[in-house]
Parts: sequence; structure tokens; C-alpha cells
Amino acid sequence: MIPYRKSENRYRFFNASMDGYLETAPDIRQGEVYVPASFVSMFDAGTGDELLLRIAREGRDLPLRIGGFYEDPAMGSAMIGM
Repeated sequence: MIPYRKSENRYRFFNASMDGYLETAPDIRQGEVYVPASFVSMFDAGTGDELLLRIAREGRDLPLRIGGFYEDPAMGSAMIGM
């Protein structure tokens, strides 16, 4: 996971139809996560789906709601295999 810092302005967030980008970054709410667009093809994920983050060290799961999808130019090459 990479913490989001609005001031860095390096992320591009997809619009709801995934055919373009939002003009401004969304307000990410508590319990919400934005995931790479590859989650759509790899896991059939959609906005509003629950993502369960397993925290092994604490022995618990953290449910997070998928708020949308992003493209990160700096990490883009790392996603090519996905």
C-alpha cells in the first residue's frame, strides 16, 4: 500500500466509466481505498466492492471499500505484467 498525498499530484484517477480521468482528485474517505486499474481485469473488482486486507502481525482483517481506480505513472511499469 502507498499512502496518498494530495500535494504530490502524481496519481491519475479514472472516471466511473474507466474511459478517462477525473479532473480533480477524489476525496478519499475513511475505510476507502483506490486500487490500480488492473484489479478490474485480474479480480473483476468494481467500485463499492469490499477488499479485505489481512494484517497477519495483528491477526485480524481490515475491510476496505473500493472507491475507484487509479493510474500511477511512476508505478505504471510495475503493473505491466498484471
